[in-house]
Amino acid sequence: MPLKKLIEKFNLILKILFGVLIVLAMVKILFVGYDMDEQYAYAIAYRLLKKDLFIGEMWERHQSSAFFQALLMALYMKIFGTTGVVLFSRTVGMAVHGLLMLLLYKNIKKRVSTIIALATVTIVAFTIPKLMVSASTMRKATS
Repeated sequence: MPLKKLIEKFNLILKILFGVLIVLAMVKILFVGYDMDEQYAYAIAYRLLKKDLFIGEMWERHQSSAFFQALLMALYMKIFGTTGVVLFSRTVGMAVHGLLMLLLYKNIKKRVSTIIALATVTIVAFTIPKLMVSASTMRKATS
């Protein structure tokens, strides 16, 4: 088997592997979550929907993240009620995450090989900002 054919076969295997890993990451996000304090994020958005104007009493920057979540929850709850709102929110978050990964892939692919672009996007699929912040915080706390 010529070397070129062997390299093409190896690249195909890598593409399939990265694709499977990205799908596994998305399934994990959908059914397990983003490994962050989701309960708090949903509670803030739900309180906002119930007209609990906690922001007027004591506003903190992270509470402003509830606006988009509350809008999504309001649309969903108007149609389906509260059952499934967490899965719906995860699905929307996963779709946004996927769209960003696709844009990143297209941008990186212009500059490097397909394999490197896929490897980068696979890393992004398994990484969220909360994990990176937690890792840097832990490193500072242990040193």
